[in-house]
Amino acid sequence: MENDTKLAVKQNKASPPQPQQTKPSARPRIVPTDLPVSVEELRLDNNHLSAMSEAAWSRCPRLLVLSLSNNSLGNGSESLPNAVLSPLCNLRTLNLDHNQLISVPLGLPLSIKELYLKGNLIEHFRGGAFNGVSELLLLDLSANRLTNKGLLKESLHNKVDFGTLKNLEHLDLCHNTLHQVPRQLPEALHSVALNHNKIQSVPRDAFCWGNKSVSLSRLVRVQLEHNLIDMGKLDAQAFRCLRGFQVVHFY
Repeated sequence: MENDTKLAVKQNKASPPQPQQTKPSARPRIVPTDLPVSVEELRLDNNHLSAMSEAAWSRCPRLLVLSLSNNSLGNGSESLPNAVLSPLCNLRTLNLDHNQLISVPLGLPLSIKELYLKGNLIEHFRGGAFNGVSELLLLDLSANRLTNKGLLKESLHNKVDFGTLKNLEHLDLCHNTLHQVPRQLPEALHSVALNHNKIQSVPRDAFCWGNKSVSLSRLVRVQLEHNLIDMGKLDAQAFRCLRGFQVVHFY
């Protein structure tokens, strides 16, 4: 630890054990509750973390970056309780890649700008992930188990689900099991990655907003490589709301 604003805890790969040592250093299973008050960046990747409490974070009001990738965190009252991260009112980046989450955690800090959930077991969204208008700009849900049943039209913009993500610019849904492009993607999106799914169709309102009068999308990049789209059967109106300078990748 170079100073009191950064802290990293990971498996010890230092010098060989001394002759009297009989067991390797144990990796933590619970997030410690005695973290420095001044810590701004905390990385607890590649451990066996399976539980945390709000007490661990109440001491860290200055925390900006929290990385908990490659652990054993799941949804539940002991592992990742609802709103357990709420004391982190200044958090900007949260990395929960490669854990055991089956849904997006509830009650996340509204200050988060980047949320990484790659390589979990997420099948669907549920309401309450953000209890208010979020500042989220980037959401990575790649390599999960999302289907169109778990990602309905309302999921990304309904008030009880992800309708509070009015600033979301980058959405990664690649390497899931979607069969069509999700309908009415978030309005502020600049890029969406949908490659390596099982997509066969693109609905007419996938990139459009509004009912009677549709508005042009802000998307500038749409990735659809490695899907099952038959270009001969593609609806000619599917991309009518994209501006002329957008780039759509099929191959």
